[in-house]
Amino acid sequence: MDMLPREQFLQVSRSCVISLAHYQYMEDEALVLTDNLRVPYSRRLRAQIRSAVSTYRNTCAQSHNNSQMQRQLLEEFRSFDHFPLPFCIVETIVREDTGTRDFLFRYVNDAFASYANLPVYQLINASFFSLSQDQALDLRWAEIFTQCSLQAQKQNVLLPGIQKNTAVQVFCYQPHYGFCACMLMK
Repeated sequence: MDMLPREQFLQVSRSCVISLAHYQYMEDEALVLTDNLRVPYSRRLRAQIRSAVSTYRNTCAQSHNNSQMQRQLLEEFRSFDHFPLPFCIVETIVREDTGTRDFLFRYVNDAFASYANLPVYQLINASFFSLSQDQALDLRWAEIFTQCSLQAQKQNVLLPGIQKNTAVQVFCYQPHYGFCACMLMK
């Protein structure tokens, strides 16, 4: 452990060290990694693991996007990191030259990463359109994101899920202009 960078790795038991880049979420008995491997951990280390994950996410967010708003969102929504329901914040980017819109994940919690079946670090700053191959699905979500983030309309709708043949109840609101916060209920 002494030879590994402490900010990127964490010892979760006497014989196991994990890379924080591959951490997805915490269950009662195991940590789930990006390859869906479940690693048992010492329960007395639960708070230390959460703290290390939070610190690692802050560091990743700062290296990906150094904007003040990004850091403010991380600080405001830190309490959702281990919330059991999928939760994300999407920023609406309007391209002036073409008028097209893109929707970038600026915050996702562990449950959303599990729902999307991707690690948190791959979702942060990724486009919503990268999650789905269904254009009709993308348009429905894009409409909700736009109404919420640019027009401050609260939404509570049933939408097709990211995974095929699923539906999710989605509650969205505008935490800041240009941003849409979404909580998903399966």
